Amino acid sequence: MHRKGFKSTILAVIAAISGAALLTLSSCVNGPATMNTQTIDDGKIRGFAVPAWKKGEFRSPGYAESTRLIKALGANYVSIHSTYYQDTMRGTEIFDHNYEENSAPDIEEQRKAVQLAHKAGLKVMLKPHVNLRSGEGWRGDIGKGMSTAEADAWFASYGALLLAHARMAEEEKVEMLCVGTELSEAQPYESHWRELIAKVRKVYSGPLVYAANHYAEFTMNWWDAVDYIGIDAYYKLADKSDVTLDELIAAWEPYVEIALKLHKQYGKQVIYTEIGYTSVDGTATAPYSWELTGGLDFQEQQDCYEAFFRTLYVQPWFEGVIFWSWRINRDVGSESAQRDFTPENKPAGETVRRWFSGEWTLESR
Repeated sequence: MHRKGFKSTILAVIAAISGAALLTLSSCVNGPATMNTQTIDDGKIRGFAVPAWKKGEFRSPGYAESTRLIKALGANYVSIHSTYYQDTMRGTEIFDHNYEENSAPDIEEQRKAVQLAHKAGLKVMLKPHVNLRSGEGWRGDIGKGMSTAEADAWFASYGALLLAHARMAEEEKVEMLCVGTELSEAQPYESHWRELIAKVRKVYSGPLVYAANHYAEFTMNWWDAVDYIGIDAYYKLADKSDVTLDELIAAWEPYVEIALKLHKQYGKQVIYTEIGYTSVDGTATAPYSWELTGGLDFQEQQDCYEAFFRTLYVQPWFEGVIFWSWRINRDVGSESAQRDFTPENKPAGETVRRWFSGEWTLESR
């Protein structure tokens, strides 16, 4: 997970969107006074991302325990992430390790992770990631400036990786496969993507999603080739650290309209393939950031979750959400866990449980 902030060109697009027919955000702020608490299964994807960067993590007791805990929160999905690497933005070979030789969990280890998730009663999205190991940029820069020959070579390497995941996904009846994550500079290679997706469909019969980085969802010309519109939705919600819940709810309006516009244009349901907030003061100003230096702020994290649920989650054309993220190593009491994205053992976790379990009202917190 690696994010960038606002894009001025996209803000112009947002400003141009008007007249969207959506659940009004004013009702999300106040809610009807007569609404009672409900216990329902809304049929949406309700999940957590479970990333692993080192071989053996999916075989650890912490992963099995994590699947049970995630299920207890009312979730019905996990997104299994294994991270691969390439050297440079124009590199054409993908490796299973970075320079520190942290090997990615291989296909057989991910197979075990799928089996354990299914055993816990969870569905699975398989979502392989590719990072740069040179430090010259982030995964959204992969493909920048590639020649045609380099693009052919890169898609051959990435395609082999994706097809290996697709075959395992078919064998293990994985419920959804993500064909790419935040590869913004590689997205314009439309014919390469269409060819690769056609190959994937020959070996995997389940639904496909692509996870566009926030603000890169409009540079996609091939949403029609996948079954769901996926967005890794780390949108900026505030310019200050003392933001209120009502202000966060109001900040969601343009992003709800972005998703609705895509839904109408392509006739497909929208999934937030990642979204999350740290428990650090100011997380609403840069939800994608691991590097905020403020103090602990569990309330802001909880309010960010609540604002998302009240505005975007309740839309009928919104298929569901995968929250970033859940920690496999189970060090939930550590300083790093207290500050990072996990909602486990924090007030935000209760917000997730209440909404995922269907016990909610629009006026409750």
